[in-house]
Amino acid sequence: DAEDVAWFRETKTTMVGVSMIGGGNLEQAQVLLHDVLLKWQALRDQKDYASADKIRDALLEMGVGVRAYGDGPQASLTEQSKLDLGKLESLK
Repeated sequence: DAEDVAWFRETKTTMVGVSMIGGGNLEQAQVLLHDVLLKWQALRDQKDYASADKIRDALLEMGVGVRAYGDGPQASLTEQSKLDLGKLESLK
């Protein structure tokens, strides 16, 4: 809901060692990643697993793991993660 989104966007997350491809910054990537995760969860809730899997696979290509939990989707990033703002934007 709107309160959760506001909290996320106001919260800083440290992503040590995560690389950016094609410019941009990690703060922009954090916001986009959150939007993509919300879309992924909504597709799963609608049982549109094929579309949700496409998003999951695209995130995995960037080194981002995604899982569904009772309190919402969560992403895991590693030092090998290479975020691409253009790709994240296209997944929104």
